[in-house]
Amino acid sequence: MSGHRPTGPQARASDPGLSVWVTANAGTGKTRVLSDRVLRLLLAGANPEAILCITFTRAAAVEMTGRIEKALADWAVETDDERLSASLEAITGTRPGERERAVARRLFARVLDLPAGLPIQTIHGFCAGLLRRFPIEAGIPPHFESIDERTAAEMMRESQNRLLGILRESDPRLREALDRLAAILAEGALGDLFREILQKRRVIEQALEGGLDALLGRLHAALDVPPGTDPKKLMERAVDDGVMDAHRLKAAIEALLTGSATDAKRGAAIAVWLEMSPADRVETFGEYRRCFLTASGGPLKKLMTKAVGEAHPAANKALIFEQARIQRLDMQIAAAQIALRGAAMLTVAEALLRDYREAKEREGALDFDDLIHEAARLLSRPDRREWVLFKLDARIGHILVDEAQDTSPAQWAVIEQLVEEIAAGEGAHDHPRTLFVVGDEKQSIYSFQGADLANFHAVRRRIGERMELRDERLEVSFRSNATLLSLVDSLLGEDSFRAGVLGDGDFRPHESSRPNDEGCITLWPLMEPVDGDEIREPWALPDARNWRPGVEELLARRLARDIERRLADPAPLASTKRRLRPSDVLILVSRRGRIQELTISALKKRGIPVAGADRLGLTDHIAVRDLMALGQALLLAEDDLNLACLLRSPLIGLDEDALFDLAFDRGKRTLHENFRRKRERYTEAFARFETWLDRADFMPPFELFTLILAEGGRERLLARLGPDAAEPVEAFLGQALDFEQGHPATLQGFLHWLTMDTGSLKRDPEPARDEIRVMTVHGSKGLEAPLVVIADAGPRRANERGKIIVDPASGIPFWRARKEDRDALTGDLVAAADGRREEEASRLLYVALTRAKDELLIAGWAGARSGDPADSWHGIVKAAMERLGAETGEDGVLVLRHGTPASSAGDHETLPETVPALPDWARTPVGPEPPATRPLAPTRMAEDVSVSTSPASGTTDALEFGLRMHALLHRLADIPPHGREEHLSRLPAGIACEVRAVLDLPGLEPVFRPGSLAEQPIIGRIGDLVISGQIDRIAIEPDRVMIVDFKTNRRPPASLDRVPLAYLRQLAAYAALLGEIFPQRTIVAALVWTVVPAIMEIPAELLERHAPNAARTDAPA
Repeated sequence: MSGHRPTGPQARASDPGLSVWVTANAGTGKTRVLSDRVLRLLLAGANPEAILCITFTRAAAVEMTGRIEKALADWAVETDDERLSASLEAITGTRPGERERAVARRLFARVLDLPAGLPIQTIHGFCAGLLRRFPIEAGIPPHFESIDERTAAEMMRESQNRLLGILRESDPRLREALDRLAAILAEGALGDLFREILQKRRVIEQALEGGLDALLGRLHAALDVPPGTDPKKLMERAVDDGVMDAHRLKAAIEALLTGSATDAKRGAAIAVWLEMSPADRVETFGEYRRCFLTASGGPLKKLMTKAVGEAHPAANKALIFEQARIQRLDMQIAAAQIALRGAAMLTVAEALLRDYREAKEREGALDFDDLIHEAARLLSRPDRREWVLFKLDARIGHILVDEAQDTSPAQWAVIEQLVEEIAAGEGAHDHPRTLFVVGDEKQSIYSFQGADLANFHAVRRRIGERMELRDERLEVSFRSNATLLSLVDSLLGEDSFRAGVLGDGDFRPHESSRPNDEGCITLWPLMEPVDGDEIREPWALPDARNWRPGVEELLARRLARDIERRLADPAPLASTKRRLRPSDVLILVSRRGRIQELTISALKKRGIPVAGADRLGLTDHIAVRDLMALGQALLLAEDDLNLACLLRSPLIGLDEDALFDLAFDRGKRTLHENFRRKRERYTEAFARFETWLDRADFMPPFELFTLILAEGGRERLLARLGPDAAEPVEAFLGQALDFEQGHPATLQGFLHWLTMDTGSLKRDPEPARDEIRVMTVHGSKGLEAPLVVIADAGPRRANERGKIIVDPASGIPFWRARKEDRDALTGDLVAAADGRREEEASRLLYVALTRAKDELLIAGWAGARSGDPADSWHGIVKAAMERLGAETGEDGVLVLRHGTPASSAGDHETLPETVPALPDWARTPVGPEPPATRPLAPTRMAEDVSVSTSPASGTTDALEFGLRMHALLHRLADIPPHGREEHLSRLPAGIACEVRAVLDLPGLEPVFRPGSLAEQPIIGRIGDLVISGQIDRIAIEPDRVMIVDFKTNRRPPASLDRVPLAYLRQLAAYAALLGEIFPQRTIVAALVWTVVPAIMEIPAELLERHAPNAARTDAPA
């Protein structure tokens, strides 16, 4: 959609002089509007550093920065005034003059001069920068470390260990609380509770601000339970004759015994219970309770037959009175149990969070939640706020907020403080100060990260009261066709779905920019389980197939067959004007489960390219498990299981027969001993393993695994497991390097550290190859595809969400008991939370449906114990399609199809009836192909560069080593010299020495000074070539621009005439491009050979000789 002129609402939303709150339907060009607004602010003269753009994710920040910098680079090198004017007019809507064109051409250089680039960042990035600027005012360590989720989880595990060890033994109150929780939680559930406490720690900490005792007092008051109330004591008092009015009950028994058989049975049961001792009454109270209440705790409608009740009204009244008393007792006991367990949970939470907080203080660390909390606290403190805002006032003039509907209340607390300053300063500045917010309540699906739709609406009201704020709506979708949007509108026409998606908002029909394009929606009937399809007979002979695939596997196979058929269909798609490709297919699931894995497997079995799951537990991948088995076998060769796994893995490569030969009939010998005895039979495998054993004694994990992979391990893994294994292997090496930077570099420590990780590897959601993508709806946010498949639209069982339920009104965390054990208060809280979850499920369906451009396929299955199909996604979509007149085809498939197919007569010329004569050009030899206009990457300008390998052994993969060296130079250069040694000391000695020497190299001071740029992307045009690359270090000075490229070759050239051509052309391309941007400054380009280290400055004449579009010779000099 980037090629069309902005619509009226888009143009008004990007107006740099207005403060705007934008509601943007899915696919309406929100990202373009956001980018256009930044560009228009820059064109209007706004200081780039005064623009604060807050995005929801780092990926969004990178994408937006790339869009803006590419536009600025294009303007900077565009020499044709007419083309530049057209480009500017497409954004601003007005024809630019000479002054505007000159401003546009200078903007790229102005942005390049920024020390930190354009201030487009996540809210966490902004808060980290704010706290680093005002640490004293915030009351935090000046050199605090911002820790990631992995490090935070590791610190929390250490706090858990201390809690279960030292703290438990030294604190009787904590010990009692832990014992109480351990008695009621299943195995492993205590760890789940700890993780839930961490997840909800901010709200728990807020509740604990007045102290634990005060919170427990509020808890008991809310439950109407006196502190120390024992549920068992309540029961003992409740069975006393005086409390229950036994005299009236005995009269009721006599009346019941005169009635029907049912009456008599109830009367006899009550009589038996009344004759028991108090202790036996307590023990059998459940049987007595069944005489008055249902199993779920509701009152029985009739306690005696009508005739008996009319004959003995006093007896009937006595039974009704007792029934109400038992119900009240149920609630009292439930409340007392919830109070006891809630108090135990909060006692544990307070101790755990206190220890975690103290651990962070000792390390000078802040996690992601701390960044938000401390920034909000800083901006809200009366004694510090004015000073901080005064200093920020000169820098922040324009605030842009993306994905506002998913911004949490804590994040809004920071943003609102900044907005308040902008609102207070309206009219007090030469240039207007503005606010731009874009979001869509219909796409708010991140409540598990703190998003709150009610708070979103409240923020809009509060900001509207402080400043003039224009509302704009983006309603024309440039993604989905009219057929798909008609389904969305039909769903929104139903009251419950509309309430979940829009809340109190108005329903406005969706519009499509493609009203006549063909669209198709297909709904398969729910796949039903067949009897016994989940039964597996574990004791059958291995050659007897006596089980049938489950319903999910059958559905996965059907999906794979259908997608294979669609890919074979030559009919073009309406959106792409070509046939369907694998990268055009997006398969979505509402949450991760077996259907995701089964669908990927079914697609692979049919040879259909598929990217794999969007998230993968790193230690779940088979390649990483092979590497971990290698590590465990190197630690203890006598570990038969891990050694067997290693021998069968691609790293060694023995087959089943060889492993059987080694493992069978070996007596008491270990597998390794037998391996050694038969080493002549397996010479290569044994030699490889023994070499690795020797290295493991003295090599740190990163160096060890890097060397093993470089010596053929990577090649063997990828050969058997496929290219998908490359990403997890690289992530494994990255984890090894990360581990060594914060821990002693031991193999055992690394493997234990990796095993404890609960994180996952996230794949890039954008299609890098022509492959089908399979992911959750949450992961698909911001993506689109011609064909979207929703694979799990059927009903599912409701699952409990943890053990903690928070009252939004009071902020008190309560214990979430089972349904039958809840009191009235927590029952209402759970019901309200379930209602909010159902509303978010409706919004999740909206997001899933609006990813599609041309076609939707919706499928699912009905489980044996799942909910009502009518209430599932499948059920409500089916009702909506039927309202739209969908037709039922074979096997109950529901199809809705409208619009003109892309292959209709109007789309293609009709072939002539006679074949014309060949034109002259058909017999003319083809001339040379014109130069390509696609971006040229300087780092790929030659294919024949030969580099040596790693310093440690001479055989480590050079590319891997080079990437690590570049990353270290980039990160350590930004750390003051006195603080580098701490980080260097954690590196292998050889690498640390090389990095230290480069950082101290005379002549490199300019590129390491504050204000210099690292790994700076650069793009522009030189003649007919578009150059796109990344400069390692760049320093922009008043009279010159210095660029440096680090080279990690182990045998660097001794003179200029031996420098590889590719390196010269790379620097020449950068220098030529910077010469266009800075025509009045000298461009100095140099290579830095890290192994020496040495600086090799490239003379200007050599740069000119090898510049893009210059005549080429084979010799470099």
